[in-house]
Amino acid sequence: SETDRLSWLVDTYSSRVFQAVAAMAPAANPLLSDPVRLYYAIIGLSASVFTLAPEYRRLSGKDPFAPGEIAATADIVEAIVFGSANGGAPSNDA
Repeated sequence: SETDRLSWLVDTYSSRVFQAVAAMAPAANPLLSDPVRLYYAIIGLSASVFTLAPEYRRLSGKDPFAPGEIAATADIVEAIVFGSANGGAPSNDA
């Protein structure tokens, strides 16, 4: 909802993160070159594993908060957004 609290959160936190993501937009997959869509794509790709943690555990048998799983999630987000060579392969500590 449009509230004073939302305004404060965006002004205090989200705008800085958004600016950092916007600076990365030229390096992103051309389909994600719009800074706003890139920002929300990264949020959606990365946050869903953690916000849906119980379902993730049941489907995968893995703890999404384990260091190796966190790294694997970051790797796959990077691969999707920037086309990195690792391609979301699990890290050695998975």
